Amino acid sequence: SLVHLNLASNRIRDVDGISSLQNLKILNLAYNEIRSLDGLKQCSPNHGLEELDLRENYISNLTELLILKRCCKVTRLSFQKSTSAKPTPQTNRQRATNRVCLHEAYLVVLEHCLPSLTVLDGQLFFELKKANVDTVEVRKEYQLQEGEDVFDFVSRIKANNTSAGKD
Repeated sequence: SLVHLNLASNRIRDVDGISSLQNLKILNLAYNEIRSLDGLKQCSPNHGLEELDLRENYISNLTELLILKRCCKVTRLSFQKSTSAKPTPQTNRQRATNRVCLHEAYLVVLEHCLPSLTVLDGQLFFELKKANVDTVEVRKEYQLQEGEDVFDFVSRIKANNTSAGKD
């Protein structure tokens, strides 16, 4: 049974057919043209996916991250290149892709959608969260409120951004 699937650099636009690959542990979809993660909605909690590489795609909407909740076993996720590297023209290009990474609520949503996440973009997830809290005063509007689930949180942010003309 298929355990590792590398579909990087294939101009893929849609993530489909993953649900039938129940034993798949590593999926590389980097360097494609993916704008939506809708195809991952087909994953069940029993799906074995542990590593997902989505670098250099075009995920821009925070609501797309909610779909990752279906992939609850993911421990390693890549949306962008490691930020520890010295900026180059290529890493500057990265800033234009997967713009969802630039959202202030990016780490909060990932934390609540992927409770098993340990490594994000080649860095320990808990260190990224700590650095985010230590270096940036996270505005209260980008924090989950008591009793609020992640879906309501993203809806609230989207509504706030729409009313402020940021959508």
